[in-house]
Amino acid sequence: MQQTKESPKVVSIDRLQAILNYDPASGTVTVRKSGRVLFPDTSDMTTVYDPVLKVKRKIKFIKLCWMLANNAEVPVGYKVFAKDFCEGNTKANNLGLIPDSEYLLLVKTFAYLNEAKIVPHPEDAYKSVLEYRMNKSSRRETFDDLDEARNRLDQLKKQLVKKISRFILTK
Repeated sequence: MQQTKESPKVVSIDRLQAILNYDPASGTVTVRKSGRVLFPDTSDMTTVYDPVLKVKRKIKFIKLCWMLANNAEVPVGYKVFAKDFCEGNTKANNLGLIPDSEYLLLVKTFAYLNEAKIVPHPEDAYKSVLEYRMNKSSRRETFDDLDEARNRLDQLKKQLVKKISRFILTK
């Protein structure tokens, strides 16, 4: 009776290294055999097929790049993130690894930074309103002078950037 060796459900990091080539300077991933460049699909995922084991692995492209750059699987409970917040930039020096809880804080803080805005006051044309979110609550501040509102917005953005920069500089 012939025994068949059961293949793993996913392509391991060793097999990924054998199948793919990663350029850390440019962030490009190519198939070693054909030279074809891999790109993420619209959901930032890519599929890698191992012809030896005859298995596929669908994986987030940024995660694949980090794994190839570091020759390791991403530990359970951690996320790969782009330090410049552009997931299209997959250069090795732009990829970081942080715990899931910190990743959620980072994403939330970045969203808060992008949502802060100055709008005209609904009842008084000479006043401005600064709208922003902080610590899960929406806030509105009214200013008599547009320059005051801009200064407060700049101050707020500096606060948020300070929170974000600890992830970028230390991870």
